[in-house]
Amino acid sequence: MENETEGTFVPWKRNLGSIGVTKVQNKRKDGSPFEKMLIGRSYLDKDGEWQRAHDYDAGGLFCLAILAVLAAWELLKTQGKS
Repeated sequence: MENETEGTFVPWKRNLGSIGVTKVQNKRKDGSPFEKMLIGRSYLDKDGEWQRAHDYDAGGLFCLAILAVLAAWELLKTQGKS
């Protein structure tokens, strides 16, 4: 979004297998705070470098769904506290 600034990672992270979700705190350009979640899948490539992927098999989609519910619950719990 063009009215957002860069975010700061906060100490809330959950993983299921190679899929993880991390909370990010941001501030809009007007200074008002908001939080969002980053969800993705990471893996080591043949050169030992970490890569991010955005495709999921059936098992990965179940993990993604569970993590999405946990992330949404966390955001709802903390709404209004910032």
